[in-house]
Amino acid sequence: MVMKKGSHGTEVRILQKVLLDWGFDLGKWGDDGVFGKATQKALLGFQRGMGILPDGIAGPQTMDKLQEDPLRITHFRDVEFYCHCLRRYCKGLPKDGIDLSLLLLLERIRSAAGDLPVIITSGYRCPVWNRKTGGALLSQHLYGRAADIIIRGMAVEDANVLCDELNPYGGVGLGGENITHVDVRSRRARWRY
Repeated sequence: MVMKKGSHGTEVRILQKVLLDWGFDLGKWGDDGVFGKATQKALLGFQRGMGILPDGIAGPQTMDKLQEDPLRITHFRDVEFYCHCLRRYCKGLPKDGIDLSLLLLLERIRSAAGDLPVIITSGYRCPVWNRKTGGALLSQHLYGRAADIIIRGMAVEDANVLCDELNPYGGVGLGGENITHVDVRSRRARWRY
């Protein structure tokens, strides 16, 4: 069965419960059995974090991934993503926190790298800090959906290849001297530093 916006019934309620188990927010309606905007947003976040085509449709590939044991965010803490402005211009993190789909992607990267530590060198950037550091005008860092990372014990070239494979529908900045940029935008983007 394929579910998408407008679907309703017991199957949608089960989908919603599974998304809640994964940690996604479905808003005040929760598991009401109606595939609305909140369910679609949560499903898109799940798909981005898991490297599945982010189409907002619960088809076979998405349903297979949803049936896996939920990934728990155990290796990353908010403090690692704080804006480097040191609270001169912001409160440290975006209003809604770091995007769960980015955290899922980072857990998958760490696991695929043989549990080597993934170091966040730049996470959230407030608008003022992003401007001061020469960040892109619409940088995903502004929204808590991007991280510049180092995988300790792995060459940056190998980290680039790994991130490219695990994030086929998001952004990956390649060729950095010592970092790889990953983000969970809603389309594929690749660039070289």
